[in-house]
Amino acid sequence: MEWLHFPEFKLPIERFDRAMLAGDLDPDTKGPQVQALKQPNGSVIASHFHDVSQFQVIVGGGGIIGRSRMSKGMVRYVDRHRVYGPVRPDDNGLCYLTLRREHDPGPFYMPDSHDVLAERRPVAPRGLTFDLTALDTCWRDVQYGDDDGLTVSASNLLRHETLALEMGGGGGFVVVIGGDIDDVSAVSARWLDAGSQLKGQAGQSGARVLRLQFPVEDD
Repeated sequence: MEWLHFPEFKLPIERFDRAMLAGDLDPDTKGPQVQALKQPNGSVIASHFHDVSQFQVIVGGGGIIGRSRMSKGMVRYVDRHRVYGPVRPDDNGLCYLTLRREHDPGPFYMPDSHDVLAERRPVAPRGLTFDLTALDTCWRDVQYGDDDGLTVSASNLLRHETLALEMGGGGGFVVVIGGDIDDVSAVSARWLDAGSQLKGQAGQSGARVLRLQFPVEDD
């Protein structure tokens, strides 16, 4: 998969917009799915769950997802069958990427889907929020990892510094959220299969790069 670029936007967001950057809603679709969402103030996405795991990267504006206040630079990971939400944008709206490693046909809204959820959920799934805005001030590298391969890492690269990244676990996304890598500027995302590598060089202003690695899941 080539680099995918978040569409340009201007705050405040005036209307709801969802752009499918990779994949679609056809049930026969295979492979990763990436959506860019622009959600204005007053538009609320009700609590729901999905049949696949996902990352969300906030790229502009702010709001509340469930009980977590979200702002630019923050990341959220949700296991499949984890209920989350509602999603409530602030006055300026909320812009974010939703990144899935496999096709998702759509959400199951609560409370109408309680019985569906009871059939699907054998264990308590994770819902994790990562505030990576500390990278703006003091951190060079931060990383979170679980035994099943779930990994969230973020790095600040200096001017012309080399990036050498290998994806493990169940595969995942590299996201440029600041600066640029080989002229690929923020906000851009690219899928890497497990075992794949990505090499590049930061530009004049350096780069801020996320590695969002999915866990290895049983079928």
